[in-house]
Amino acid sequence: MSKIIKATVIANKMINTIVVNIDRVIKHPKYHKILKRRTKLFVHNDLGDIPLGSKVSIQETKPYSKNTNFKVIKKI
Repeated sequence: MSKIIKATVIANKMINTIVVNIDRVIKHPKYHKILKRRTKLFVHNDLGDIPLGSKVSIQETKPYSKNTNFKVIKKI
C-alpha cells in the first residue's frame, strides 16, 4: 500500500498539476523545542479545478514527470 497524505493546495496554475504543502510538527532531539516543518510537492490532478487553500488527500504513485510522484485522490 502506498502512502496517503493530507495536504493544502498552494498553487493551481499548471495544467493537470497542483502544488501542495505538507505541514508537520517535530520535536528537536536535544533541546525539545517544537518545530514546524513544511514539504512542498508537485501533485498530478485529474479531478479538475481545485481552489487555493483546499485540503486534499494525495497518494504516492509512479512518476508522472521529473518532479511529480503523487496524485490527488479526493478533495476533503
